[in-house]
Amino acid sequence: VNLTWRLYDFGAREANLGVANRLLAAAIASRDATLQKLMSAVVDSYFDAVTAQAVHRARAEAVRMARATLEATERRETLGVAAGIDVLQARAALARAQLAAQRARGEQAKSASVLAFVMGLPGTAPVQLPDDLEAPDAPVVQDLVHWLAEARARHPGIRAAQAQREAAQAKVTATRAEGWPTLEFSRSDQVYGVPGQGPGSARSRVTTYGLALSIPLFEGFARVYKVSGVQAQAEQSAANLQNVVLQVSMDVVKAHADAASALDNLQASATLVDAAQAAVGSATRRYDKGVSDILELLSTQNTLADAHQERIRCLADWHAARLKLVAAAGVLGTLD
Repeated sequence: VNLTWRLYDFGAREANLGVANRLLAAAIASRDATLQKLMSAVVDSYFDAVTAQAVHRARAEAVRMARATLEATERRETLGVAAGIDVLQARAALARAQLAAQRARGEQAKSASVLAFVMGLPGTAPVQLPDDLEAPDAPVVQDLVHWLAEARARHPGIRAAQAQREAAQAKVTATRAEGWPTLEFSRSDQVYGVPGQGPGSARSRVTTYGLALSIPLFEGFARVYKVSGVQAQAEQSAANLQNVVLQVSMDVVKAHADAASALDNLQASATLVDAAQAAVGSATRRYDKGVSDILELLSTQNTLADAHQERIRCLADWHAARLKLVAAAGVLGTLD
C-alpha cells in the first residue's frame, strides 16, 4: 500500500482553482446576459401585441364613426339637404375604415402568435393583454451618465467578459506554477517481503516514510512557449472586455436617445388627439348646419383616427423604450 500526499506546489493548485471559479462566474454571467436578451425580446413582442390590439380597437371605432356618418348623410339625403355624392363619399369612407379594421385584426392575431412563441407557448395559446396602455403621470428619463454607470457596474455581459479576462490572467499564473517545484510526503507499507525481492516465508511488515522534492530544471523551452500562449489569450480577453464595454455603452446611448425621443413624442401625441377631437366636433356642427361639406367632416374623422393610432403607438413606444433602456443597461428584472 502506497500513499502519496502533495504538501506544497508553490501555488499551482490554487491558481487552477482560481481559473475554475472565474470560468464559473463567467458562465453564470453569460446565462444572465442570455436571460436579459430573452426578456428584451419578450418586451418587444409584448408591446407590439398591445399596440396591434389597440390599433384594431381604434380602427373599429373609426368604422363605427364612419357608419354613423353614413347613416346621418343618408337621412340628410332623404330630407333633401344633402347631395347624392355625399352619400357615395360616406360609403367609400366606411369601406376604407372597414378594410383598415380587417388589416388591423390580422396584425393583432399575428403579433399575439409571435408573443406566445417568444414566451415558449404554443402559437395558438390565448394571450390576455390589457385593454389600454396607461399614460404615465410624470414620465422622466434619468440622465445618460446614470445609465452608463449602471451598465458598467451591473451588465451581465460586461461581468462575463471581466470574469473571462480574470480567468485568462489566472491561467497565466497556473501555467507558470506548473513548472515550479513540488514537495510530496509518502508512506509505503509492505507485507511479506519488500518490492524487488521475492515474497518471504515468514510474516513481515516494512513501513517506509519519505519526503520528495521535485525541481524541474529544463523542459526544452516548452514551458516558455506555453506561458507565452496563455499570455496572448489573456491579452485577447482584455481586448474583448474593452469591446464589450464599448458595445454595451453604445447600446445604452442609443436606448437612452430612443427613450428621450419617445417621451417627447408621447407629449406631442396627447396634444394631437386633443386638437383632432376639437376639429371633429367643429366639423360635425358645421356639417349639421349645412355650412361645410362631407369632405371636411370625413377628413377630420380620418385625422382623429390617425391621431388615436399615433397616441397608441407613442404610448407603446414609450413603455418599450423605457424597458429597452433598462435592458440595455443589463438590469432588466433587477430594478423596481
